[in-house]
Formats: sequence, structure tokens, C-alpha cells
Amino acid sequence: MVGNSGTDIHDQMVGVSRTAALDDSLSRTERRRRITHGQLLEAARELVLERGVGGYTVSDLADAADLGVGTVYNHFDDWRDGPLAEMASRVLDEWEAEIDIQLENQPSAAGAAVVLVQLLSQAPMGGWSEPRLVDLLVRTDQWPRARVLELAQRIIEAGIGDDSMRADIDAPVVAAALVGIAVQVTDLALHDTAPASEDISAIVCRICGVDELQIDPPIELH
Repeated sequence: MVGNSGTDIHDQMVGVSRTAALDDSLSRTERRRRITHGQLLEAARELVLERGVGGYTVSDLADAADLGVGTVYNHFDDWRDGPLAEMASRVLDEWEAEIDIQLENQPSAAGAAVVLVQLLSQAPMGGWSEPRLVDLLVRTDQWPRARVLELAQRIIEAGIGDDSMRADIDAPVVAAALVGIAVQVTDLALHDTAPASEDISAIVCRICGVDELQIDPPIELH
């Protein structure tokens, strides 16, 4: 995952706003609505990171976005859970994109699983999947658990298909275990106690029922 500072994330949001503003296929009203929605979502993200998911009010959100309270309700029926659900969706969009990259570029799905979990212990791939935000979202009702498991199961099924994982493993159970270790590694990274890459590799291989020696060439994360 490619790390992004708070400034980078702000620049990304500004870029999104400019893109929306320049999209001639949208009406002026829709362009403004998208820009405003981006302001609210970024403000919610900052408040969640600073105060936690329950540490701010709708007025705080409006003030942080420099908008009115009525505008918040125009964009989110549920001013707290709505932004949380959208943040979680963006995290999963990033994870899904990373899974696609790893399944395409790694010599085996088992190797892709190792790299994916290793990446979660390092710098975030983007503003939405940073460890602190993931740690908070996992603890809300808005964390899309079913979708997370589906993403992990894609790796397991690919591993069975390319013979890098045993054909007799229970894909849903192994997928749940893989998600568990991924979330745990993210939590450890948040507290600067993430295990070494080789330890992560050994744990993931054990979960997936494969011998590390079967992953050839060896996984190297730069």
C-alpha cells in the first residue's frame, strides 16, 4: 500500500472536487453536490480519526466542513452512520483493488494472501485504508463484514484453483481466519508492534494450509 499523509489526502479530495467541477456531463447542481459531499466526507473522516466514531455531533460535522447542519442532512439521512458506511465502502474498494493487483502479479494466490496482509502492517494504500481508520471502522455496525469475507474468499478460491492452497480446505472458514489475522495485523501496526514480514508470511501460510516453501519465488515486499 502506498502511504499518504494528511496533506496528500486533502490534495486528493481537492482533486476530486476539481474533477467534479470540470465534468461537463454533470449539471452545475450535481457538480456542486459532489463537491459538497466530498467536503462532508473528509470532515467526517478527520473527526473520526480525532475523536472516534461517537465523539462528535452533527453540528461539529457541519462546522468542520464549513457548511450548515441542514446541508449535512441533505447528504446523509443518518449523519453519523451514513459517512461511516461510505468510509468503510471506500476502504473495501481499496482492498479489492489491491487484491486484483496481487492476484494478477503474484506467482500464486497464496503469495497474494501473504503480500496483502503484509501491506496492512505498513503504510496505508490510501486515505481510507489507513490502520487507524480501519481500526475504528471495524468496531462499528457499518463495517461490511460480508463483503470483507467475500474478498478474502476470492483469494482462497484462487489459491485452490492454482494449486497453491490445498483443495480440501474450507474456503469460508479459511477466509474468515485470513480476515481475522489481517485486522489483527492492522491493529498491531497502529500500536507500532506489527510482526516482522517473515512472521506474517508464516502465519498466513499456516492459515491457508500451505508450506512457505511452496511460494516460489520467495515473497519480497519493498
